[in-house]
Amino acid sequence: GSLMYLQVCTRPDIAFAVGVVSRFSSDPRRVHWGAVKKIFRYLQGSADTTLTLGGKPDAPLMELWTDSDYAGDHESRRSTTGFTVKVLGSTVIWASRRQKAVSRSSLEAEYIALSTGCQTLRWVAKLLAQLGFDFTSIPVYVDNQGAIETTKNGTHSEKTKHIDVAYKYGREALQSGFIELRYCPTEDMLADLLTKALGVEKLERFKKSLGITGHPLRTDQNTGQGTGRTKEQERQ
Repeated sequence: GSLMYLQVCTRPDIAFAVGVVSRFSSDPRRVHWGAVKKIFRYLQGSADTTLTLGGKPDAPLMELWTDSDYAGDHESRRSTTGFTVKVLGSTVIWASRRQKAVSRSSLEAEYIALSTGCQTLRWVAKLLAQLGFDFTSIPVYVDNQGAIETTKNGTHSEKTKHIDVAYKYGREALQSGFIELRYCPTEDMLADLLTKALGVEKLERFKKSLGITGHPLRTDQNTGQGTGRTKEQERQ
């Protein structure tokens, strides 16, 4: 519960890890407790980390970044949706959650993630409209060209014709002019942090882009893995 509270409020960098261990909360084993302790060690090594808001007046009013892994849960073979919403360059909403059904392709998994993210984006847009903000099409970043083309053209194939009507929300948002789809290379996809475990270098780069600031983690020279401690702590 403490980890859930932390990842929901200020630490999107642990959202994926907490989501994975939470799947076994009803019947935890030794390996799951070991994973939880690793999360706490990571938090201990990044105790000075903060989520910074503001300071970017030239940034777009709203942005959405959506991503998905493919069949990342080895037990259920379900994919994980990850998305983050930025307002004036500041990260205000993020989510990492397992999809409700098994996806038959990476295209389908990304398409579902796009629709899920757009629903949250609509809520944020309504809130900002009530506060007096005006906006046009909101940029939405996706790293799957197939999902972008399917959303734009509405084409049906063996890979897409079975997708439930509930996940057509992204296409409806695009047709109405609410969003504007933009391709983002996987190496620059911020929501990647919410769908899978990343190496230290990529993790630190995405944390900085999301506004998560603090001393960078130290990398073990022998294994290439993070030690869970900052360089300042290693010197002590």
